[in-house]
Amino acid sequence: VLSKLLRLGEGRKRLKRVADYVNTLSDEVEKLTDAELRAKTDEFKKRHADGESLDDLLPEAFAVEAAWRVLDQRPFDVQVMGAAALHFGNVADMKTGEGKTLTSVLPAYLNGIGGKGVHVVTVNDYLDSEWMGRVHRFLGLDVGVILAQNDARRAPGRLQRRHHLRHQQRVRLRLPARQHGALARRPGAARAHN
Repeated sequence: VLSKLLRLGEGRKRLKRVADYVNTLSDEVEKLTDAELRAKTDEFKKRHADGESLDDLLPEAFAVEAAWRVLDQRPFDVQVMGAAALHFGNVADMKTGEGKTLTSVLPAYLNGIGGKGVHVVTVNDYLDSEWMGRVHRFLGLDVGVILAQNDARRAPGRLQRRHHLRHQQRVRLRLPARQHGALARRPGAARAHN
């Protein structure tokens, strides 16, 4: 179904069709109990393990209304469109106040279903991890945070979603090659970047 929607247009029109389709599924999802809503994560994981692509799961995964139940926030069309753009590997240019943080919850959840882990880079890593991480925890995904002042990246193990401090990443990228290599050889460094 999603592949048909994506062939119908390009860019913004294409993303609008995705958002419209997600909206058609939302009424059914609203009727689910909290337990049934949480069970959707296991259902999606099984379907993905059985060969269904994350692209095919996108409309249902984005219609899971955990953000409303946990945060009293329902993603608007522009946020669903931005989330789809991010999932498809594009940059989502959103204006101040359009809800970038809530937008990131949807593709992080969808890609967390794949079991390979998701890294979310944000300016306010701790608060975003705590605030938006509530949605992912509600749905049964593990959430961790990497702070500049500690080495928490070792403790959580294999998480579906991690937050990184943007400044920490930027500093690491500015290091000269020989310093960067020395850091990579530091005990535990290889494990930190898995």
